[in-house]
Amino acid sequence: RRIQFQLLPEDDKVYRHYRFNRHLLTSQYLSGDFVDYFAIDGDHLGFYIADVSGHGVSSAFVTVMLRSYMGRYRELRRQNRDRGILNPAETLSRLNREIFGCHMDKYLTMFYGVIDWAKNQLRYSSGGQFPFPILFDGEKTGYVGKKSLPIGLFDFASYQTESLELPQRFVLALISDGILETLPQATLRDKQAFLLSLISDVDLDIKTLIQALGLDHAGPLPDDVTLLLIKRTE
Repeated sequence: RRIQFQLLPEDDKVYRHYRFNRHLLTSQYLSGDFVDYFAIDGDHLGFYIADVSGHGVSSAFVTVMLRSYMGRYRELRRQNRDRGILNPAETLSRLNREIFGCHMDKYLTMFYGVIDWAKNQLRYSSGGQFPFPILFDGEKTGYVGKKSLPIGLFDFASYQTESLELPQRFVLALISDGILETLPQATLRDKQAFLLSLISDVDLDIKTLIQALGLDHAGPLPDDVTLLLIKRTE
């Protein structure tokens, strides 16, 4: 557990105008969820949230593998040998081949995004991530992404890169699907509407979000819950 949590990125990390906060709650001693963010080069930031199927040691092991694969792709970019880490769809396709080829009977859902600093543009690809990330642009709140296949489940899975021009001030919230089992609303639609209602302030901080979700005093959880909050302030 100590090793796994040491692999998580520094909380409240600022890259120029972008601030990253994360919080992870485990249902067991180890987590099948993982989150990371990092500078790829002088022009790009990368981030992702992932949820491995199952719980416990075997799922936690896959999160370590995932971080290792992503670290390898980043190193290839640093050495100017490969630019795949800048292409979200290519990155997910590579991970799909890697995970599927391991024959571990494990798969994962994942959302991977790349922010272009100069353009304030987000390029992203989703591998079965749900709920979709939530973006508040200062005026309205909406979900980002669309249905897609998980990573490592099907060898034929394909992924697409989407682009989004980001506003000067925004908040982007990514929450793993474990949250759906903790919310009191009766239907999935009501749960999704409730999540949207919470992301309505560009100054939202992760502590306030944790409290609003009822996770500050939560007992044993049926599933891991991971939060990633990204903000840009002028």
